[in-house]
Amino acid sequence: MVKPVVIALLAGAVSALALLTFAVGGPGALVLINLTPLPLMIVGLGLGVVPAGIAGAGGTVIAGLAGSGTLGAIFLGVFAVPVVVMVRQALLRRPAPPAGDAAAGGADEWYPIGSVVSLLAALVAATLVVAVTVGVGHQEDLRQVVSDMLEQALAVLAPTLGDLDQDRMAAIMTPLFPGTVGTSWLLMLVANGALAQGILVKAGRNLRPRTRYVTMTLPDWASWALVAAAAVTLLGSGNLEYMGQNLALILALPFFLLGLAVAHAVARRLPQRGVALGALYVVVLLSGWAALVVVAAGLIEQWAGIRRRFAPVGPQT
Repeated sequence: MVKPVVIALLAGAVSALALLTFAVGGPGALVLINLTPLPLMIVGLGLGVVPAGIAGAGGTVIAGLAGSGTLGAIFLGVFAVPVVVMVRQALLRRPAPPAGDAAAGGADEWYPIGSVVSLLAALVAATLVVAVTVGVGHQEDLRQVVSDMLEQALAVLAPTLGDLDQDRMAAIMTPLFPGTVGTSWLLMLVANGALAQGILVKAGRNLRPRTRYVTMTLPDWASWALVAAAAVTLLGSGNLEYMGQNLALILALPFFLLGLAVAHAVARRLPQRGVALGALYVVVLLSGWAALVVVAAGLIEQWAGIRRRFAPVGPQT
């Protein structure tokens, strides 16, 4: 048990160092901040939930002592807790049914990866609601608060821009800024989880079998959560409308990933699969409308199961 604890503490220290480097603006800070969860993910998916918790706790203490209490709290809330939640869910499994059950295939049933992503999206959305409720309250205009904050940030980060350009940029970013931050956070967690699993599979240290993302499915409640956020956006006004549209952006991410899984299933029928998928990713990166089309494909897949016509999804719960 001593060796896993030491490895976990070292991983927590590496993650904390990445956050501290970003905080002081060190070399490669933008890359390091996006890889901060990776050591925690590797420990969790390779050793288990308890070592992941030890790594997160160690990283929190180091960030707090070497940086500040605020930095320690950021490490705990932004990285440690979400990673532990993600690892716990990803390592959940049910024993294989009796050998006589031919449909089971004799393999343990692991918690679906789509349910992990959906749970993380719900966690990010709930964090946004709590942060806004505690930090802003109900009496202030949330849209104006975000706009003022962006104007102040742009004045520091882009001082060469004139006041008019700063105001225009803030106006463009304001409508979906909280949702964009939440979505970026969620994508960072998912990407680091996939990268950690890939590293562990190659090293033969993975606890969970290799995941085939093309077979990803989502739980039914994910659809209703997105519908509820969309309804708040359409029917609400003021702060409710603003929160609804940003929550909808976060809760749409699992369907975006499901839409990409559909695209991969379709691409299997094409002679130049790599070229087609590469072109799709480039278009999605350059166009928000293309991303909406991918989300729509994910919604259609969730409700109508169009992927069955191109490739079998496989048994998932």
